[in-house]
Amino acid sequence: MLNPASHLLHKVSYSLFLRAYYLKYLFSELRKEEYCRRQLGIRRFTDLDLCSVKRSDTLFILASGSSINKISPARWDAIAGYDSIGFNFWPIHAFIPNMYFMEAIPTNHPHEMFELFCRIARQRAQDYRWVTKVVTELRYVLPAKRFAGSEEFPGPWYTLHTFPVAASTLGEFAYGLSYLQSKGLFDTTVPINVVFKQASTLSSLIALAIRMQYRIIVLCGVDLIHSEYFYQDAALYPKAASLEFSPRHQPHATNSPMPWRITIESVILEMKRQLLDPMGVQLYVENRSSALWPRIAEAPASLFATQKVPAVVP
Repeated sequence: MLNPASHLLHKVSYSLFLRAYYLKYLFSELRKEEYCRRQLGIRRFTDLDLCSVKRSDTLFILASGSSINKISPARWDAIAGYDSIGFNFWPIHAFIPNMYFMEAIPTNHPHEMFELFCRIARQRAQDYRWVTKVVTELRYVLPAKRFAGSEEFPGPWYTLHTFPVAASTLGEFAYGLSYLQSKGLFDTTVPINVVFKQASTLSSLIALAIRMQYRIIVLCGVDLIHSEYFYQDAALYPKAASLEFSPRHQPHATNSPMPWRITIESVILEMKRQLLDPMGVQLYVENRSSALWPRIAEAPASLFATQKVPAVVP
């Protein structure tokens, strides 16, 4: 909720409101992020050698929608030949991406999520030893200075600060996105220490893909029409099937309108219009079960021709 002064400024001039919001965000939220990063000893994303991380010009972003279970073994073999990013509860799946992102889960998170993810991380620790691991939203782990997986997953963690648009309507969001572009937040020629994020981690990964100059982005498991996850299939994942954070038949929480939250579907489509299309970046969904199809095309079958998997050097 806005305080009276912010509400008045928003009513008088959204442009001035947005600039005031960013001034506060820089000196409050991002300062907390940097303090927490130092306290935890987390490395900056700029410390990464992106030339060794990026292996191809195609990126598969692996979300957790139930359509993941429909991807054939042959397609997984092909996906393994490209770059891929899994995020949040992706480690439940057997496929190991070469990058992994998560929003920090604090010790006091509801639904016993902290203990749950720690167990998952311990089980997959060796599998993820050489995976590039990035955590965001570190400010939420204060004062415990610990997030789920921070001790269970071996190897260094990196972090990226995130930057949203404060918008109550799609028109305001479109203006804010254009404003951030004008300020260089999507510039591919500067070091990446801050990345755009709106509604969910998914938007930040698309923004990161732009910054890393991928030419093709494929969204897998971005269903959005319901809240059913791949790991809720009891036949395939008997130990995880009982996990339920919202009613499965309802649209995904990030795609449900709320005051001051633009749906992730609208966010992605606006990013496509303003950023991806003008840059010539191709955005696809892996299959037609996504709420984004047909406004975002299905990935062509040619992408899933057998790929030669690059050697991973520890």
